[in-house]
Amino acid sequence: MREPTPASIISSISRLTSRLVEVGLADHTQPPKQEKSGRITRITTASPVDASVLKSVRYSEIYDLMLERRAYNARLLDQALIQLAYEFHGRVLVRQRLAFLPSPHLVDFDNDPEIYWGEVPYVDIVGTQAVKVPMRVDYDVRPSVDVGVDHPAAHLTLGQYKHCRIPVSAPVTPAVFVDFIVRHFYRSPNTSDVSFDLDLSRAFRHCDPEVDRESVHLISPGRR
Repeated sequence: MREPTPASIISSISRLTSRLVEVGLADHTQPPKQEKSGRITRITTASPVDASVLKSVRYSEIYDLMLERRAYNARLLDQALIQLAYEFHGRVLVRQRLAFLPSPHLVDFDNDPEIYWGEVPYVDIVGTQAVKVPMRVDYDVRPSVDVGVDHPAAHLTLGQYKHCRIPVSAPVTPAVFVDFIVRHFYRSPNTSDVSFDLDLSRAFRHCDPEVDRESVHLISPGRR
């Protein structure tokens, strides 16, 4: 099993965003942007926003800023945003930030159903009962970051809770993340046949198993 490289990550993101448009789940996409500085390669959205300036900012303002600056790889038909960012040192992954940002302004299906009748995949999955939450999968093993039981190297954050860090066994590839989002938030009889090439021959190595076993955690495809 080969570890993903910057080139394979960029190729995967490009294929994924094209696939989302092809199956009618996205109405706008942005190509990944690559920046190099010495041995550091960063793969970000076309117009990245520094997350450090968004601390203590309400979610609706964060979402609006990301949408305005097009700081996303894909905008889904319900206006949810998908962001896929990676940082490599040479060929070694040192950081990732994969985010799913639902729209806080979505009109409820019950209030205005005509908006959704034209979007077949959404007719039976958008409504007052369908409350999506922001989520993010992070990975960070840079020397300046303390990794431990309370701050796993790879973790899932639900909502905007600062200390929500659900351990994940390994960094996550773009295809695995997008498949997870579509499978669990956009699955319906109309989208049941939507699939993505997960290419599990390329997956990241698992993190320290001792950290993973400290609490309930998620298993991501990867090599041990």
